[in-house]
Amino acid sequence: MRKTLLQVAFLSVLALPLAAKPFAELIDTEADLLVSVRDISEIRAAWEEHPIAEIFADESLQAFFEPFFDSMSEDDGPGFTEVMEGEFGLTWEDLFELLPGQAAIVIYNLPELMLQQAQRPDVAIIAEFSGSEERLDELMQIQFERNAKAQKELNPLVEHELIEETFMGETLYFDETFDGEETYIEDGYALVDGIFLLATPEDRMRSLVEAIKLGAEDSLGNSVPYQRVREESGLGDFSVYLNLESLVPPLNQALQDFAANSGLAMFGVSGQSLNAALGLDTLQAFSMEFDLVDDGLMSYSSIVYREKAGLMGLVAYAEGELPEAPYVPENVLSSGVALFDPSAMFASLESMLGAASPSALPLLDIQLQNMKAQTGVDLRASLLQNFGAEMVTLSVLSEDLGGSAALMQPDQLFVLKVNDAEALSGAIEALKDIVPGARAQIETQEFEGETIHIIKGQPDPMMPDAPIVDFGYVITRTNLIISVGRIGLLQQALTAMQSQNSGFWQLAETEALFERIERPDPITRSYYDLGSIVVPLLHSMAQASQMAGEGMALDATKIPENLDLAWHVVTESSEAADGLYTRSIILKKEVAE
Repeated sequence: MRKTLLQVAFLSVLALPLAAKPFAELIDTEADLLVSVRDISEIRAAWEEHPIAEIFADESLQAFFEPFFDSMSEDDGPGFTEVMEGEFGLTWEDLFELLPGQAAIVIYNLPELMLQQAQRPDVAIIAEFSGSEERLDELMQIQFERNAKAQKELNPLVEHELIEETFMGETLYFDETFDGEETYIEDGYALVDGIFLLATPEDRMRSLVEAIKLGAEDSLGNSVPYQRVREESGLGDFSVYLNLESLVPPLNQALQDFAANSGLAMFGVSGQSLNAALGLDTLQAFSMEFDLVDDGLMSYSSIVYREKAGLMGLVAYAEGELPEAPYVPENVLSSGVALFDPSAMFASLESMLGAASPSALPLLDIQLQNMKAQTGVDLRASLLQNFGAEMVTLSVLSEDLGGSAALMQPDQLFVLKVNDAEALSGAIEALKDIVPGARAQIETQEFEGETIHIIKGQPDPMMPDAPIVDFGYVITRTNLIISVGRIGLLQQALTAMQSQNSGFWQLAETEALFERIERPDPITRSYYDLGSIVVPLLHSMAQASQMAGEGMALDATKIPENLDLAWHVVTESSEAADGLYTRSIILKKEVAE
């Protein structure tokens, strides 16, 4: 009988290899952690000619790190490559030919392992396998014998036996172990429809076989949080997914038990009140994804929740346009603009403390009333509730320092929007009088019609070579500006604020950097110049390595001079009703320019 086009299409779908299905669809929602690789062969091919790989392949850079690599190989036994080639008869190329596609590691009892409540892990390794069943059995027999020998050397009473079991028409192999006291299954393996499985305990193996054969009834890959992450990031080359719906409840319960049985109970904190305050039970997932692209590296992070409550309420953002910040210099090392709202964060913190302890808010109110009686200043209104939803950060390498010192202590500015500058200034002046000796340590300087308050840094007798860091602040009509490092950077910013000039965030090149990751209504954007810090970072590593001994010491004179380090990274975040989503990309500078 002639098949219709619909029938042909349906049969074609059925004929697709099961290994093409994302492994997340084979894993049930009991899983706590999923670490997965989308396609090993594809990633290898992309990496071979990738510009980032060219940096790591640079001979001068490898020569600089040679002492470190040599020390890593000088251990008590052979390395992975030696074992793979010497005992398994595999080269790296052979291994990648056997494992060409998807691969994943899944942990099902991560909370119990963290809390030391589990004797053995509940874990699975899953990978597409291109070899025959006989080839897999040969390799696993070698591993079985190596494992048995190693444990026998530690405990002469240990006995291992490889047993077979038929389940759903497939042959499963289990390592039955006797440790001198009890017999248990250490782990097992199978090859099912081109998928290699290595799992423990044995029930985990059977459940995975069943999922491959029949499909998982309640799979992690089909869950709402996982699908939400996929909507934001796609399917990354490399992915780390924390299933907070499974992971958090045991940890949350342990935290509640601690609160109930500790001194926190004296302050009215119970397990139930702490649970209500933190809101951990609203969290659903956290993920990190990485994608190799032709000209760089993309990454995505997500935190998904049912509602924004408890701790997540401290991550307080507002709607609107990002700050323009035209005073940020074009030669900036790093900068960020955000719609972060410190006053909303303080309000959320206050609410969280009140939910955790009935006595917390009255005690806070008493302290604020006492300070108002002493100073005449309402700190809640003039300080805690006096910030707007705009924040700008920037840093530049210090002109007075060089090498690693400049990297370790760049000059930094933090600019926060202020609703009532006069009230904030009065509150800070009142606090100076409350703290003994505070006013005497602060110098003032007039600049561009503004008063800069400076706290001179003091040398550390324990670290005489460490740079001395000054702190400063100024309250303008609309902003609180905090300076760490040279006051000169603060002066430059004040001058730029009074001019009509534009800066880094107004450059067409800057906007072009964000084109590939931008979404509507971002809440944060940030930039980092990687090229400016790599050489100082290598100097810092060389200096720190001197403490590790002669064998691991790196030679600063071997730091590459002509290494192509013109890279930068940009990041953008967005907020939705169900989560926070962040995107980043690392690019060579000439790509954007």
